Amino acid sequence: MQQAEENKSVNRIGLVFLLLGGLATLLVCGMISGGILLDVFGAEAAGEMTNVSYDADRSDNPFTPRITFTTESGEEISFIALQGMTAFIINDFFRFGDSNNTVPSSVDLKVRYYESYPKIAKVSFAYHTEYINRVIWLFWSGVALMIGVITRRNKPITINLRRRKE
Repeated sequence: MQQAEENKSVNRIGLVFLLLGGLATLLVCGMISGGILLDVFGAEAAGEMTNVSYDADRSDNPFTPRITFTTESGEEISFIALQGMTAFIINDFFRFGDSNNTVPSSVDLKVRYYESYPKIAKVSFAYHTEYINRVIWLFWSGVALMIGVITRRNKPITINLRRRKE
């Protein structure tokens, strides 16, 4: 009786892991494929950070960069970069600049956008470092998905390390 209750609780936890891991994996795969599509088919423009608000006295600086760029047709577009401040600092480091500089530079930002709908845009960093975060999220969502798959199995998992006799 108690074992049946334990199995139900394990199966519920497994279901939660399965659903959340699957949803997170689909979301991250969509973000990665959207970024790759922008890199391949998007137009390139020079962007500038318009709200550089850095407070040296605060260690928990809540910084959300707003990027402004001008399209080929002359329209000025402004968007909030989803990468956050750490990605801008990593970008400056990979450009072999001054690594002690904690304020991101507002020059030389490459923006990729769709010409048909320029509000869908992203900042392309040096060596495509924006994908590092997405790959890490993909790994952990895959781990959650596998935990869900393993705990929902009705059969026990056995690993046989003996050699086969031929």
